[in-house]
Amino acid sequence: MASLAAVAGLCVWVAPSPARAAGEFTVSPTSLSFPATFVGATSSIGVTITNASNATLSPNFSGGAPLDAANFGGSQNCAGKTFAPGDTCTFTYEFEPSSPGGHSSSTTIGIDSDNFSISMSGEGLFPFTVSPPTLAFPGTPVGQTSTIPVIITNISNASQSPNFSGGAPIDPTHFGGSQDCAGKTFGPGDTCTFTYEFKPAAAGPWSSTTTIGVDSENFAISMSGTGTDGNATTTSSSTSTSTSTSTTTTTDPNVQTGPADVTTTSSAIPSSTVAGGIEIVPGPLAEGPAQVIAQGVVEFPAGAVGWDHETLDAAGWPVSFTDTSASFVAIDGPDAVLVSIGSASSALLDAGEAFFLPAGSSGSASPMSDGAASAGHRITFVGASGPSAFTPGPARRDVNLIGDTLAPGESLQVISPFPMLVIVIAGDVTTGGGQVLAEGSVLTLPTVSLDNAGTADAVVLVAAVGGPVP
Repeated sequence: MASLAAVAGLCVWVAPSPARAAGEFTVSPTSLSFPATFVGATSSIGVTITNASNATLSPNFSGGAPLDAANFGGSQNCAGKTFAPGDTCTFTYEFEPSSPGGHSSSTTIGIDSDNFSISMSGEGLFPFTVSPPTLAFPGTPVGQTSTIPVIITNISNASQSPNFSGGAPIDPTHFGGSQDCAGKTFGPGDTCTFTYEFKPAAAGPWSSTTTIGVDSENFAISMSGTGTDGNATTTSSSTSTSTSTSTTTTTDPNVQTGPADVTTTSSAIPSSTVAGGIEIVPGPLAEGPAQVIAQGVVEFPAGAVGWDHETLDAAGWPVSFTDTSASFVAIDGPDAVLVSIGSASSALLDAGEAFFLPAGSSGSASPMSDGAASAGHRITFVGASGPSAFTPGPARRDVNLIGDTLAPGESLQVISPFPMLVIVIAGDVTTGGGQVLAEGSVLTLPTVSLDNAGTADAVVLVAAVGGPVP
């Protein structure tokens, strides 16, 4: 009598069958490399089984369950199927990492007397960012209080219900805090806050540390401030979520900015102006630290959005924009491009420079001379759905366009609460998950960690949305 066998969630129908010739079925692919996947989310790859013979067949299937059931699983629609020549069925394998880091497993799919080995691997990504890690409180009078928020953000595309631990400053005399994170369920893009206080009990410099535990990960937080004498009023310091591992940037929405090291804390990066109102953005990108080549503040509505990219080439000038969505114009070069809003000249851009177009802008961008050979990019927010969509939530948020020239062996890491757009202008780079992005690649990534493993310089752009601003 036929029987139903369940193997770690993969059910296969086992029935008597006559002997068959080898090679009647093909199985592909047999090596499964899953994309980097957030803990709590799932990626899937199908293994297709095909009747490669010219006869109708009813094979027996066995096995198929991954050895590592904690991080891999799957299902199949093959059992009991009769295959005409060319017919297929699928074993669908899932990578559902239970912890960050690399995971691998294997299995064997048996088809009658043939066994097919399947290998699988993937990298689990931690689904939360905690920023900023360093809190520099302003000078605060004794008896008064200053505050800085630490924002915890679900950067995955799955709902998360993490456990929190720790968070209390080691020095409770001069520092304190509160949080609204415990017991919270986070949708994609949702945040919570640990709000830290500096409340000096005496004059002088003070410092402390703490650790915020989020599930399996611990995030070290350092804090410092100086207590002052006098009867000054209470102060409050607010820090927006960083778009880099070591920056806290607040943007003035009325200031268009040029390159500045992302490790610099600044409320407005100065630019220069020449006659006619044309703003000159400082020179092209150089090797070394990444540069914020344009900034702006965007008022996001409720709902999902995504990054849209348009390549600007020599045949596409001039570019006109009318009542535009918030966007960037970035120039690869080599010739200067004039960006105008309305009838006013707003920016003159050379290679490695960019300009932020506020929402509602109308105007144009064109090379300074007819027939000039310029190339560049227009990067815009649009309504979106699907895997590349993200939900900032209704708020004003800091938006940065970051550029870097990576020498061989150099790397770039950018942290944002939301998926980022990566454009490879020159050379090749490798992501933290081992994916090679060749010159010309345009890709939305949940996290940005890029390495130049080649022998020539690589030039990249990263568009990132940061935290809320007043």
